[in-house]
Amino acid sequence: MNAPEPVTDTSNTTAPPRARLSDRMRGVAMWLVIEQVASLGTRLVSNVVLARLLTPEAYGLVALMWTLIVALGLFSDMGVSRTVVQSPRGDEPDFMNTAWTIQMIRGLVLAVLMLLLGGGLALAQAQGWLNGDNLYSDAHLPPMLAVMSIFMVLVGLESMRVHVAHRHMQQATLTKMSIVTQVASVSVMIPMAYLTRSHWTLLAGTLTAMSLAMILQRRWLSGPPERWMMEPAARRELLGHARWILPATALGFFGMHADRMILGGLVDATTFGLYAIAYTLATLPWSLLQTLGGKVIFPALSETVRERPHDLPRVFLRMQRLFDLALVSSMVALALCAQSLVNLLYDARYTGVGPLLAILALGFIGGRNQVVEECYMSSGQPKYTMLAQSCRVAALFLGLWAGFHWGGVPGAVMGVAASQYAAWPLAYWYRWRHGLLDWRADLLLIPAALGGAVVGLGMDRALGFLAQVLHR
Repeated sequence: MNAPEPVTDTSNTTAPPRARLSDRMRGVAMWLVIEQVASLGTRLVSNVVLARLLTPEAYGLVALMWTLIVALGLFSDMGVSRTVVQSPRGDEPDFMNTAWTIQMIRGLVLAVLMLLLGGGLALAQAQGWLNGDNLYSDAHLPPMLAVMSIFMVLVGLESMRVHVAHRHMQQATLTKMSIVTQVASVSVMIPMAYLTRSHWTLLAGTLTAMSLAMILQRRWLSGPPERWMMEPAARRELLGHARWILPATALGFFGMHADRMILGGLVDATTFGLYAIAYTLATLPWSLLQTLGGKVIFPALSETVRERPHDLPRVFLRMQRLFDLALVSSMVALALCAQSLVNLLYDARYTGVGPLLAILALGFIGGRNQVVEECYMSSGQPKYTMLAQSCRVAALFLGLWAGFHWGGVPGAVMGVAASQYAAWPLAYWYRWRHGLLDWRADLLLIPAALGGAVVGLGMDRALGFLAQVLHR
């Protein structure tokens, strides 16, 4: 693949003419869909091939390792990337260098924590403090955590040019880099898995992708080279946002994982497996919309706030209508064809996935206020993001407990779904206070739901017919 044209150097005092915001948003959305499709295809090929070369134990070890890495990352997220996208100073070299320095320090601290975690596990294993029947007692895990400290260092070295590209919605080069690094990763993993049959294959693929990304960021994206700097005003702005973003991302970790952590202690393995499949299927359309929210809506709202704040209500309402149309119609359709989809994809043992999938799909409609939450950040008010996460986490714990107590597993899943709506009062209050509330725009929810119902009923019949044909 030829190297893409470098992203315009934003350190210049004169910027070239830009396309209209709506045109750039469509362009970013198109490139993100291409990236998602390419990523899905690459992962499918690699999973099919590697599953025949590696053992399930290798995937279990790596899955546990990544859970620990994600937890460390979320509990230490300072929101550097979002602040660079949002801040009026996001293009200034001194601001970017200060942000890069803070990011680098965080990466080094996380690398040390990974080494300490690996060493602590090794000591616990040597002393016999861990039960021999779980993954934490596996002797391969401590050296894996130690090696992945390199990953944390590479994360800290990520170029600020990536965040500047997101700021200016220049997604084409970022998508090409993502595809190149994924292909490189698979090209390393498959031969290595064939030769070694080792769990180290999966780590080698990750480190290859990250190392190549570090090179491509500095070759394909133009801009001044990063250097160590702690400019006082920039530091205050970045750390000022971090005091709200840190607890928000920590709460986000519980919001994403607490349902499975709690249900795992309430139900048997079979029931938990059915819930895990239902949750995975329900998040497929939601994950794409979340990506669009973070990489299209957030930069667009941030630019509007910086350059023409008087236009924010119009831009916000337009984005909210489009997001509602996509989210509500897709989730209603998924809820209505859930059982037929499960019958098509799985055998009779998995019939119970259908009702759980339908409940979760209707719950994800509560995520329509992601547009408002992107507005919190783009307006420099991350405290509202933390409050929204707090509402959802509190409702999740309460809904799971009450739902399971009164309605068993279906009641618990209803509690999970209902928790997605917990931050709606905050969102509507914020919209009212900042002139972003237009009840006429919210009426689009009705035709979006009706359209999704028509599509869902049609899909239900089509998928049901296919299931009967294939399972004869």
